[in-house]
Amino acid sequence: MTEKDLKIHKDFAALGASRRECTNALLSLLPAIEKEKIWQKAGFSSIYDYALRLAGLSTRLVNKALKIDQKLENMSELKSLIKSQGLSKIEIISRVASKDTEKFWCDKARTMTREGLRKITIHEKAYQKTMGESLLGTSNSAKVADVQKMAENLGLDTLKIELTHKAKEAFYALKKDLSALSNRDALEMMLLELIRLKSELSDSNTSRETFASKSHRPRIALAKNDLKLSPLNSRPIKKSKEDLSIQGIRKLTKIRLLTTQKLKPTRHIPSLIRKSISHTCSFPGCRRPRDHIHHPIHFAHHANHINLKPLCAVHHQILHQSIVKNQSSKEEDWVYSPL
Repeated sequence: MTEKDLKIHKDFAALGASRRECTNALLSLLPAIEKEKIWQKAGFSSIYDYALRLAGLSTRLVNKALKIDQKLENMSELKSLIKSQGLSKIEIISRVASKDTEKFWCDKARTMTREGLRKITIHEKAYQKTMGESLLGTSNSAKVADVQKMAENLGLDTLKIELTHKAKEAFYALKKDLSALSNRDALEMMLLELIRLKSELSDSNTSRETFASKSHRPRIALAKNDLKLSPLNSRPIKKSKEDLSIQGIRKLTKIRLLTTQKLKPTRHIPSLIRKSISHTCSFPGCRRPRDHIHHPIHFAHHANHINLKPLCAVHHQILHQSIVKNQSSKEEDWVYSPL
């Protein structure tokens, strides 16, 4: 980028940021305009006409702002955050917040992303519907795994995918043989069948490779079977069980040394430890790929790499909010607990 291009880019980004702030401020004023009927006094036919002509706000945004205001009727602090945090975040929180938990949700609106808020409000809503009371921000506590089951039973924590026209045609063509099932159950059965077929195919491929390596013994197969060629006569020499056990002990010892405080590890997680950690998020109910490796006991407090947890970006953020306790224990024992 030239200096001129960079200046145009910065100016555009600054105007975009100010536009978002301006839109949030306009939306925060709409409830008062509707309550006092200012739009009528100004000579407009409706609040929608008023918002569209003066601020370019759509009917959808106006309806959303008024609906959220009704839900947060006695929660002035949360309503005031629309101006700084945006309507989307407060809309998510409005589904579960109450006067007693207002302070808790105000803090989370300031410190969490929209996706992180969406995740924990799903669990909060599931707990409220099942138990008839609030969980987060109160003195109540519950296992994260149990709340996840509540969300799954109520159908709250489901993956929503919009199918293309071709995908819909393919789905309904396959569903003809499963007419007695609902769309959701039929799709689940199809996916499970695909997994089964994939497993059978991989097993058959593995058996073919094993047969080929035993019968023909090509040099590539020898390498796969962890064999090495002698430098003198190029004959394959297998590693003895003793050598393998010694290597295993050395590797385990190295991992233990790296995880202890004696060597004063740096914040960087060694590749040997990183490779030994799962590539799937360990948060109950999550199957997303690992984005971060989490220190249950913060590295700043105790400089070690003990009992690390693989997490996706959203759940890594949630665990750093101090709403999940006993993070060093097994994932099924994690608890949503009061601050």
